[in-house]
Amino acid sequence: MPNIGIENSAEDGDFLQTDGMILGVSPDGTVDAKYSGIMRTTCTPDAYYYPFDVHNCTVILIVFGYSNSEIRLHSLELREDAQVLLRHAEWEVNLGDVVQSDGKLPTISATVVLSRRSTNIFLTTLLPLFILVLLQVLVFILPAESGERISYSITMFLSYAVFMTIVVESVPQSNPVALINNFLTVSVGQWSHHHNCQHHDFEHSPQRQQQEDP
Repeated sequence: MPNIGIENSAEDGDFLQTDGMILGVSPDGTVDAKYSGIMRTTCTPDAYYYPFDVHNCTVILIVFGYSNSEIRLHSLELREDAQVLLRHAEWEVNLGDVVQSDGKLPTISATVVLSRRSTNIFLTTLLPLFILVLLQVLVFILPAESGERISYSITMFLSYAVFMTIVVESVPQSNPVALINNFLTVSVGQWSHHHNCQHHDFEHSPQRQQQEDP
């Protein structure tokens, strides 16, 4: 059994452990090998649409010391074995395409599609965030004469700042920056604009003028 390496391995010199592997040899020279183990590979994340992000991670297997004319790697229909994938609480794991390379070295790549399960994150993160932003917009329903706009706005801003800290820590770092981070930045600017408008209304309100009268 030749040494099959992982080209995009996260560890140096990572090979499939073929010791004790059961092989099936056909009369035409085809060798059937089924491998079960842990492979640590690199995958560039793209969390722009977090928490609705989908990641395509590729595992590239290569045989060193042989050419494509000596050994040809072929894949079985992996989708038939999809039921062996464990159900993950955060990710939905699916098997993608398997591509055989036509280069000098025998190489084959298999794609694993990771889709984030977003229901829990939407209910615990996005929905409360949208509610806080909506409540801040409703501050203009309060009459300017009541003098409660500024106190209400400050209370909502403190609530938003605490919640934003929790959200930022949970969002994965990626390039480009996640869309939700851009939303948080715009919301902070909106809060600052609202506060300035409310302060201007209070300065010109009859209540403020009465306080300044001797």
